[in-house]
This record gives sequence, structure tokens and C-alpha cells, in this order.
Amino acid sequence: MKKITNFIILLLFVQSWISKTDTEFLDFKTFTKQELSEDLNILETALREAHPGLYLYTDSTDLADSFKHLKSELENATDVFTFSTQLFKVLNQVHCGHIEVSWPESEVGKFFSSTKFFPDPIVIINDNVFINNPPDSKSSLTFGDQILSINGVDINKILNSIEAFVPGDGTSGTNKYRQIEDYFYLYLAFEFPERDHFSVEILSNDTGQKITQDVQLKGHDETIEKYEARIKRYETDKNFSFEVLSDSVGLITIRSFDARYRNDAAIDSVFHNIRSQGIKSVILDLRGNRGGSRGYKEYLASYFIDEATTLTSATEINEPTYSFLEYTADSVDSNFYTFADKHTANEQGKYIQTVTDKIIPKPNAYTGQLAVLVDGYCFSACSSFASFLYDHNGNSVFIGEETIGGFKGHTGGYYTEVTLPNSHLRIKIPLVKFTENVSSFSWGRGLVPHHNIESQLEDLVNGNDAPLNVAVEIVGRQKGKAKN
Repeated sequence: MKKITNFIILLLFVQSWISKTDTEFLDFKTFTKQELSEDLNILETALREAHPGLYLYTDSTDLADSFKHLKSELENATDVFTFSTQLFKVLNQVHCGHIEVSWPESEVGKFFSSTKFFPDPIVIINDNVFINNPPDSKSSLTFGDQILSINGVDINKILNSIEAFVPGDGTSGTNKYRQIEDYFYLYLAFEFPERDHFSVEILSNDTGQKITQDVQLKGHDETIEKYEARIKRYETDKNFSFEVLSDSVGLITIRSFDARYRNDAAIDSVFHNIRSQGIKSVILDLRGNRGGSRGYKEYLASYFIDEATTLTSATEINEPTYSFLEYTADSVDSNFYTFADKHTANEQGKYIQTVTDKIIPKPNAYTGQLAVLVDGYCFSACSSFASFLYDHNGNSVFIGEETIGGFKGHTGGYYTEVTLPNSHLRIKIPLVKFTENVSSFSWGRGLVPHHNIESQLEDLVNGNDAPLNVAVEIVGRQKGKAKN
């Protein structure tokens, strides 16, 4: 569960009205107003100096005013929980999914050892929240029960509160549902201060009647066991695979662009087989892919183009002289400074590099009909890769859900991590803004697919992959051989 440690602040702290007394059971260390103001000053300086996309989606004056307001609202004896909640509401204004905030390890341990959780996993379909327990679950809530309210609070109000605090690029909301599903138990642990049970109003899947169930909360390990047993929309353990669905349709599945899973020889072999077997249509399944290595996505992109082109049009950094380095354990990666030397300051003081290195099509590049599956997990390198295909591959059609990564680009690449000296919160700040070589996009949105397809309840229980089935149907309409 290391992922939860890394994202615990990013994925939590959704309710502003939780009081100090609600969190005393966690026995967090408290800080003075002066100590936390010092932390905020250091963080604000670090963000302003290092983050080149800081004002991409927010006005500089508005962000400065939010920091100022938070400082004025601080009280003495504020614990890390309350401070984190207040801080994240400010950081959310940046709308950058690559800013990460982590608690001190000691505080994370207190949280998980002292907290009980809503144990039943959920699935969100058509803006409605359903229980996603497997059919043989012994829970009081069963698969398909629709949650209407929790502790008297309408579920839509809860979702609206949560959406604003889920990390992602830009300002869209519904593309965050998949992450909400993964961490719903954590959100609710902070949404409500009660520790033993929830009162859950449901629309019963069995009777169609509204009823209220008392749900006993469980420990972390038992909750995770239930989440691991939930029904999934598609197989998630394939980092890279290829299969022939029929004589004319091939399916490439890539769940991560992590450099550890990159295998150029395997990629080469797949496209050799596509050509040699006369595959007419390819389905590329990117669902669940949260990004990874730019080199991985660039290598793959070379198999989906028919002329040399750039994947990224420009990169931007701030002036690489930072006053906050004493608060960074590892300073900044030395490779970043080598990368920074390629940038030139413009009249506005921005350090820009126009990318001229082009990706060259591979001899076995595929230029036939292409259907791409995306969803609300697609982020960072995956989202930018999908955007590139959307804009540069005229044979592509996209199916699924809006990506959580920005269509036009994101801020990432190299990072520095600032440890605030008093609260010991750690903030990971991205240092490079990537502007992708794409033209058609809606500001603040991810990639919006041509066909918005969600799996329904009956699809889940019957093991039916609705988006994949639509992709097979679409490519099956195409006639003739692939052009490669």
C-alpha cells in the first residue's frame, strides 16, 4: 500500500468543517501559527520559483491571496491533519496532478493504526454510486445497491466535495471518478468524524426499495482485502500484451509506461507480427495507464506515424536558481541542470526550448484502422501519448472516458521535493512544463473520446467489457487490408 502513503494528502482532506476535536483521537503533533506561517512562506516561494505551470489554470493574484488568507486563518495548536486540509484547498487551485504532498511517516502510521474505514468498494456509473462487492460477499450492502446518502448527506454532495480534491490536470471533474472509486474508503474516513459505523441510505438492487443500513467500519487490512476482491471493468495485470482477436483484429494492451516495463524487443515483435499476419485493424488499450517514461511513449509512437514529427512542441522551465534548496534533501537532479542549459530566456523571462528532435516512423509502422481505449486513469505520459495519436493519426478513433491528464500537456519530468521545516510535510514540485505537439483541444480538459462508453452494472457482473466490445464493432466495419 505504498501508493496510499504517497498520495494520502492528494487523495484526502475533502471537508472543511472537520473540527480539531474530531481529530484529537489521532494524537497528531500540533504547531504554532508562527511555525505554520513559516512553512507556508517557504512553500509559496518554492512553488513560485520552481513550478513553470503554476499559473496555467489560476491567476497569480488569486493564488497569492489564497496563501495570504490561509495564513490569516491559522490558529495556535493546529495539528498536521487540519493544516494539511487547509493547505490542499490552496494547492488545488493550481490544478496540477503532478504536485504530491506526503505526511511524515510517523503521522501516517498513527492514521492507519487508529482509523476504521467504510469497507465496501464502490463503482460510479452515469454519475450514480453503486456498491461493488462480489456476489458472494457477506456484507450488509450487496452488489448493485445504489448509495443515496451517507449519514444524512446526499451522495452527490459528497462526490462534488471529493472531486475538487482529486489530483488531475485542468478543471474537468467526471474524469476523476476512477480514482474516487479506488480511495473511497479513505475519503469517507475524513468526510465524517464518526469512528464505528455509518448510516447508509440505499436503493436496494434486490427489491428496488429505499432502505437504510447500518454499516460497521473495519480496519485497514480488512478493507483492502475487500477492495482487492471487487469486480473490475477489465483485466489490470497486463503491463504489456498482444493478442489476435480474429483474423483481422489485433489487441495491444499497455497498462503502464513505467520504464521498468519497457521492452523494445517485445514491441518490435508485435508490429512485425501485425504486418506479417496481415492484421487489418488494431485496438490499443491504454485504460488504467497512469503514465511513466517519455522514452517509452516516444518509442511506441514511432509505430503509429507515417512521417517524421515531434511528440512535444516545447518545454519550459523557470530560471533554475532556487532559494529554497536547504529544504530539499536531495537538492535537484543534476541531469535537470543539463536539461535546463538547452533553454533560452524569452522577453517575458520564460526559459523555453523548442523541440526539434523528430520521431522517425519505424519500418513496420502501422497505419491502418486504430481504435484507442482510454479512461479516467490515463494520466501524464499516457494522456499526452493519447493526445498525440488523437491529433496525428487520422485513422484513430477513441473510445471510453475522458482522461485525467491534460490534452495539451502537463508539468512533470524532473522534480524537487521540499520538506517544510516545522510540519515536516513533503511537497514534490514538478520542474518542466511540456507543451505537446497537438492543436485541437478544449482548455482545461483531458482527451474527450469520440465514443463515451461506460461499463454498466450488468457488464461488470457478467464479465462483459463494453468499451472493448464497441471497439471491436467499430474496427469490424472497416473493409480491406491495412495500409502498412
